[in-house]
Amino acid sequence: MNRILVVTQSSVDADTLKDALGKAKDGPFDIECVTQLSAALDVLAKEGIDAILVDLSLPDSDGIDTFDRLFSAAPHTPIMTLSGADEEGLARIAVERGAQGFLSKGNFRNNLVPQSLRSVIQRKGVEEALHWEKARAEITLNSISDAVIRTDTSGNVDYLNTAAERITGWQREQAYGRPIAEILKIVNGGTREIEPDPIQAALHQDKPTSMNPNTVLLRRDGSEI
Repeated sequence: MNRILVVTQSSVDADTLKDALGKAKDGPFDIECVTQLSAALDVLAKEGIDAILVDLSLPDSDGIDTFDRLFSAAPHTPIMTLSGADEEGLARIAVERGAQGFLSKGNFRNNLVPQSLRSVIQRKGVEEALHWEKARAEITLNSISDAVIRTDTSGNVDYLNTAAERITGWQREQAYGRPIAEILKIVNGGTREIEPDPIQAALHQDKPTSMNPNTVLLRRDGSEI
């Protein structure tokens, strides 16, 4: 059962949400209600909350600061704001800052509310799984001695592993968005002429390519490998 934290000073809104979510057709939610931001932060400190529904106007906090403090305390927990007709502008600012959406006051009994909330929780779970999968992949890539450079389809660099940083002399942040030919600057060891860019060849031919023999890499500081 998903555990939902409702943060609002309106007992009417709190009771309506408890009733609507407690009778959801695809399974009830476990609802905990508090009336102040400080109480919400105390609950979040104990973990176990799957989503937060918050009215941005509270006795001890008001406006976008309410969202910012909640988001800072629980950045991986989906947050939706409870908004009146005159508060949608503020709700959209919250979305820009990381909220998953907003629920309109007066429509809490709509059958789509439980469905939307469950969808938000599931989506956040998928995002978290992808985040950790990406983190594990990056740890693996940074643990090998082979240099790995990745580009987008235009041939602009979007990733270097630790070995690639060491070999090229470029830090990942510095190389990001630059053409691969600028980072992987290669010449023929005998003629000193610029070698064809194997990455562009792979992109254009849509098949693996390799460097020519006796290829020299010119590092960022001018030294050669």
